[in-house]
Amino acid sequence: MTAGREAKLFATLVSLADTMVDGFDAVDTADRLAATSEEVLDVEAVGILLEDPQGRLRVIASSNEEMRMLDLMQLQASEGPCWDAAQTGKCVFEPDLAHSAR
Repeated sequence: MTAGREAKLFATLVSLADTMVDGFDAVDTADRLAATSEEVLDVEAVGILLEDPQGRLRVIASSNEEMRMLDLMQLQASEGPCWDAAQTGKCVFEPDLAHSAR
């Protein structure tokens, strides 16, 4: 990671931490995290999924509508990189979902 990206990442994390006060809106914070992660990580889209108390994955934020739909399709099909990461607890890197082997 370059020094410029590191500085942007640090500034983003500080900004998000500043929102973590009584009464903060978790969904708004997740939306901000998705949008800024897209820029900082230099990726086309970001989706954030969380596991609910019953163990089901839920989409809580996406940097764009296409990513939200992709995440929802992964959950419906019980497969895909996000699903795999959640099930294994390991990072899954898929550089091109359009040409994925799945």
